[in-house]
Amino acid sequence: MHPYQAKICDISSLQAGMRLASPVYDFNGKMLLSQGVVLSAKHISLLQNLLIMQVTIWEDRSPNLPEENTANEPEFPYIEEAFAEPEPVLDLSPRKEPITSSAPFQMLWDAFWSQSPQSELSMHYRRLLEETKHIFSSARLHSRLEKELLNTLAGDILVLTASPVQVLRCLHLHPRNSPYIFHHTLHVALLSALIGKQCDFSEERLQALTLSALLHDVGKVRISLEVLGKQQPLSEDEKEKVRLHSLLGFRFLQKQKEYDLPVLMGVLQHHERLDGSGYPLHTKSDKTHVFAKIIAIADVYDAMTSQKSYGTQHSAFVALDEIQSSILSGQLDTHCGQAFLKLMQNHLAGEWLELTDGRFAQLLFWELTGTHSLVVQTPEKEVLDLQGNHLVRPLRFIPPLYFTDGNTH
Repeated sequence: MHPYQAKICDISSLQAGMRLASPVYDFNGKMLLSQGVVLSAKHISLLQNLLIMQVTIWEDRSPNLPEENTANEPEFPYIEEAFAEPEPVLDLSPRKEPITSSAPFQMLWDAFWSQSPQSELSMHYRRLLEETKHIFSSARLHSRLEKELLNTLAGDILVLTASPVQVLRCLHLHPRNSPYIFHHTLHVALLSALIGKQCDFSEERLQALTLSALLHDVGKVRISLEVLGKQQPLSEDEKEKVRLHSLLGFRFLQKQKEYDLPVLMGVLQHHERLDGSGYPLHTKSDKTHVFAKIIAIADVYDAMTSQKSYGTQHSAFVALDEIQSSILSGQLDTHCGQAFLKLMQNHLAGEWLELTDGRFAQLLFWELTGTHSLVVQTPEKEVLDLQGNHLVRPLRFIPPLYFTDGNTH
């Protein structure tokens, strides 16, 4: 009888120096670590991030146990490659295009979406929303996602992101006649794709990022509709159930064995924060995938600016202030966050706002760095800097104003 024996060990009980008694495989059948590998702290950390729950180890290191030659043993070669994302290189120089305004104002909210080109944009947005609803309603009923439809939807979303201004108008202005979860899923995918483009992602990475963003809340199909649609504040037990959705989504996709690791990590980690204060695994910056960093920013922005059964709806600028604060405090990623803020700075300029004093104004200039300016101009040509003004603040975006020459700006 051998003086040592193999035993199954929970991941939480692993320690550096333990030796594997059998290989460890991922959910696609790829071998992560071979038999005989001596586990390091890095091995254990990555196994935890991949939710490998148990491994088989030798219970005792016998002096007679033959040494394995692990000098050339690769350490998670394809997993580490998935995490080794290059930092985005950003052009942070401000855009200096002049913004012009004109006079009198007519508020034609309903008419805005019925006129070309807004009518075509509205049709495109509503079609994407219906496809989103179909895919995720089917997932709840049949416990399976239609991968081909998801890939097509991700591609259609990327087509729409050719015009960031139009995407932001859909998010800020389009009527929301469907449950929050469907609008939110689509919006997070749209915003994530825009951030990925701002970071100069390749077409292949953009497709994967958009797919991951579409799937970021898929775990909610495993949570009861009663809890998701509850109008009253959630109990602590219900909050805990909702917080499990990223883990549930990861496992749901894991079982289907159709999704690449970066897509899965975006789903699993989009509620993680870089200082370890997020959930479900309290993963820190160096172990958080760039897809998750991007989706986290898009998720925060849309959640804060949306009307839903729980939480408070905030203006876009309150949400942007919160994202900036979270970047400075080390919770959200600096590079991805700067990409998002630059995107918004470039493409919100020229849009129209309703102010808290009832007036309307066009956004001339906005930035959260340097001078912290938020400059608007009313139809009467009055220029206001609202940054630090506690009496007058932006309330919400409104459709572009219609001028006497019949053009919109």
